[in-house]
Amino acid sequence: MHRYLGCLGTQLTAAGCLLGAALGPPLVAVASGVLTRGQLAGLVAADVAICGFGFWVIARTIILPVDSLRREVLVRAQAAVPRADLSLARRDELGELARAFNALLEALRERGRATEELLADVAHELKSPIAAVRSCAEQMQDPAGTTREVRIASVLERSAARLEGLVAGFLDLARAESGLPEERRTVVDLGAMARSLVRELSAQVAGAGASVSLEAEGEPVAVNAVPERLESAVRALLDNAISFAAAGGSVRVTVRMDERRALLAVSDDGPGISAEDLPRVFERFFTTRRDSRGTGLGLAMARAVVEAHGGTITASSIPGSGATFQVSLPVAARR
Repeated sequence: MHRYLGCLGTQLTAAGCLLGAALGPPLVAVASGVLTRGQLAGLVAADVAICGFGFWVIARTIILPVDSLRREVLVRAQAAVPRADLSLARRDELGELARAFNALLEALRERGRATEELLADVAHELKSPIAAVRSCAEQMQDPAGTTREVRIASVLERSAARLEGLVAGFLDLARAESGLPEERRTVVDLGAMARSLVRELSAQVAGAGASVSLEAEGEPVAVNAVPERLESAVRALLDNAISFAAAGGSVRVTVRMDERRALLAVSDDGPGISAEDLPRVFERFFTTRRDSRGTGLGLAMARAVVEAHGGTITASSIPGSGATFQVSLPVAARR
């Protein structure tokens, strides 16, 4: 609001200056008897028209292009992979500003690609020592070995498995945060994907007395996606909800259409998320799980994947009444 008031004040000041400069000489002429009041009225009408035209020119050539550029920059700043295609084709200072923003956005894209390559190299280098540790652990698991050797072998095996999971998680997160640029996308039915995951996870949690249910529209909810990446993001949301659901509790999944967006929500009846933790749930390595299963990468990866598909993900919770994670994705264009 303050920004628009400032723009309006600037325009009114400019218009006032133009009007004052235009009306000054005629008023002096009337005072000296050179012009009649009728002639003055005609001049005033002409000057007001000229000032209005000047006001329109200022708004069209300066204020509106700057505001349009601001909106485009904000849209790209919120994207997983910023596109360097700001469309302000001008040869003046505003055009130079748009080209400078494009250069900045392209530099951010290059930095993202460099980060992905670095993490891929690190992951590759870590695989060999992890494999060596696991091999040693397997060789130490000799039934004839001492209790101490068996215990050490078990610790090594669990640690190697955890390191493998972390390396894979790092690599998946880096690829998602770079926007999955090299991965093939196809039309996916979000409802069918959710139904398959719910069926799989329901069988896994049935023994604990928990339940996973799905509410989906009959019509397909089609999105353009990298199937395995989007499935991993939805699975991460479901795993998170199941881990926090109350004993014998339930997890509810809903899939529906809202105008031109596909919406998927995952809700649980667990303890919920505190107000101070809610803004941090999508941060890397942030977890409130009491067991050792959580790495703090699952929700961060889910957000990166959703944003790489042009979507958004939000979390809401009332402490003591569970939590809800909602994904919004653009619907695939109909052919």
